[in-house]
Amino acid sequence: MADPVLVVKDLSKAFNEAQILKGVSFSVNQGEHVSLVGPSSSGKSSLFKLLLGVIPPDEGTVFLMGKDIAHLAADKRHPILKQIEMQFQQGALFDSMTVRGNILVPLNEETDLEPGEKEAIVCQLLKSVDLIDAIDKYPHELSGGMRKRVALVRALAIRPKIALFDEPASGLDPVTSVHIVNMIKKLSKEQEMTMLVATTSIHMAQNFADRFLMLNKGRIVADGYWQELLDHPDPWVSNFIRKGI
Repeated sequence: MADPVLVVKDLSKAFNEAQILKGVSFSVNQGEHVSLVGPSSSGKSSLFKLLLGVIPPDEGTVFLMGKDIAHLAADKRHPILKQIEMQFQQGALFDSMTVRGNILVPLNEETDLEPGEKEAIVCQLLKSVDLIDAIDKYPHELSGGMRKRVALVRALAIRPKIALFDEPASGLDPVTSVHIVNMIKKLSKEQEMTMLVATTSIHMAQNFADRFLMLNKGRIVADGYWQELLDHPDPWVSNFIRKGI
């Protein structure tokens, strides 16, 4: 069995008096694909920010590649955190940059590649999501689905060991949603990466992964595979699943 690249132990986080995460624990093995599933405001996005080191935990630890990132010096954290990338829910593209410029951002910041090598990567990624003709367009010139695809390839440009996707198909029509899902699965398989996808949709979660982490009110209430969840003793888990089927 592959070694875990991500281990979360007793993670808790509060903002003001609101407890967002409460003693969250789980691990993810190298190359594994996991769906983080739960209703809106259940703590999924906050958990991802903790994994990225964007915000510190109040309690608990996050181990990336065996290192406790919250308690590492900044110069030792950076080489670890640069191996994890995230596609944010709203895409978070830079409006003042073209598609090419947006994808070049992580390549410029995190690699020492020559300009020609970076350009080749940008073109290869855009071809893989059928957007090479949009390379010189700006975000406002793209449809919602196109912006999602640009954000997707930007997150994968430096070939991270771990990729996080926060509601990657939200707000899209069914056909575009399926296209986005298939693109993520294709690219993650090609790059042999570990992948976590946060979603409110059980149907979408099934398309991404076999293993599910069920998050409700800041707690992991179930961690297992589809059949295990169908037979889960927690009524909230069974109700959430059956409503989404």
